Amino acid sequence: MIRDSSSAILHQVEGLGYAVSVHHMGRYVELHAVHLSGDGIPHVARCEGDGEQELRLAACALAEMVGLRLDG
Repeated sequence: MIRDSSSAILHQVEGLGYAVSVHHMGRYVELHAVHLSGDGIPHVARCEGDGEQELRLAACALAEMVGLRLDG
């Protein structure tokens, strides 16, 4: 389940042309972003823990990897 703030961040990543996937692994959460053009490397953000805070931290890290600047 993706919470509102994490969802908003991931929608911004998708808006840049990335396919995003979220993997809840029990002990950690891992997010993947792959550009739909097929160019570039896949980006992976992982955070230990599988709660809302960890999901948001991973979403912020993924956003930074693709060049988004998040304010606030």
